[in-house]
Amino acid sequence: MNLSADLKREGFTNKQILEFAYKQDNTFMRAPGRVNLEALMILDGIAYNQVGIGVAQEVLTPTWCHMALGVSLGIYIRNHRDERIGSNFTFGERLFLSIDTKRLVYEIFARHYSNGALATPNAGYTSVGLSLLFKLPHSH
Repeated sequence: MNLSADLKREGFTNKQILEFAYKQDNTFMRAPGRVNLEALMILDGIAYNQVGIGVAQEVLTPTWCHMALGVSLGIYIRNHRDERIGSNFTFGERLFLSIDTKRLVYEIFARHYSNGALATPNAGYTSVGLSLLFKLPHSH
């Protein structure tokens, strides 16, 4: 689960992004990573604004003292256009610091959504936030 606050040049806005994701460990070009299935909701204050779904690939640095840096790139479909993104199809980039414990993973991140100049407007959403990931038990 991710919760982030939207950020513009003037400072934070009243929009938040709430995201739920399923993440599966994998490798990407021999680097440790995770593939994600994500569902997100953009909130305007406490009112619903829009929803989206997408997939993303994360790449992580090797873990050091239970910490790793990561970057992800994803593609998303949103339910409608708005004043900041002029298309339903968007891209998302995310940079994060991950702290891994036995059952939980904590992350602090910065993320940007935009349509990659496919349509105007293309101001996008830039946010900073926190993630809490629950590890599901698995057998080897």
